[in-house]
Amino acid sequence: MALRQSAYYLLYCLVLSACTVGTTIIGRWIDPLSLEHLQNGVTSEDKILYYFGRPDDEKETKYEKLMTYRYCELHSDGVSKQTLQNTDPQSVCDFLKITIDKETMVMRSHTYIPHK
Repeated sequence: MALRQSAYYLLYCLVLSACTVGTTIIGRWIDPLSLEHLQNGVTSEDKILYYFGRPDDEKETKYEKLMTYRYCELHSDGVSKQTLQNTDPQSVCDFLKITIDKETMVMRSHTYIPHK
């Protein structure tokens, strides 16, 4: 009887650990080849949307729009969600920040920050 209970307990642990192992993806992959199409003072907002889609975050001031894209891979090997929440985003995420001139709708500047 104890052997049967041990086998069920082992199976239960294996099922639980399998559920917590894996990779969580946040955002869309930022294609390095698409970055080559970005030219300050030239690339339009429409072209940016064509190459990268809708941004993950967008903020506006009177004169400009800041578009932020991010791609994160959170790898879990059985650690708790709390550990993943406390992870430094720059260690697992790529960021692309683009500033658009609202008058011309052309990119003023961009910054690509790959993960560490």
